[in-house]
Amino acid sequence: MNNKINGILAASLATLLASGGVMGVAAQANAASADMSQTMATQHQALQPDVKNAIESSNGRNFEIRRDFDLTDQERANLSDLKTDTQHVAAIHSAIGANHALAESLAKQNVELSSVVDVQAAADGGLIIYQS
Repeated sequence: MNNKINGILAASLATLLASGGVMGVAAQANAASADMSQTMATQHQALQPDVKNAIESSNGRNFEIRRDFDLTDQERANLSDLKTDTQHVAAIHSAIGANHALAESLAKQNVELSSVVDVQAAADGGLIIYQS
């Protein structure tokens, strides 16, 4: 029994040393975690391609404004998370600002760009603009 335990311990030690020891394993785990965090951050910072394309190609006439008080509790909770993602919101503001027809149409409806927190591409090619 002792020989079997010693064999298992020796094999475990050899595996640990081959992988860079305890510090090497910890460093690999930290690197994997950092990669995952970076990927998630990038997804939130950048606009989804379909949303970006919809904003860029908008003629400024086909959109729906969804205001905070018109939303379901779940939609409100999702927007609350997005409001704190300043890079995502800034990307939306930049994309809308670059489309003069859309920015002008929103201004005519008294929608301040600073109050827009999210945009989704609608099935009909229009935009759903979320305002807080």
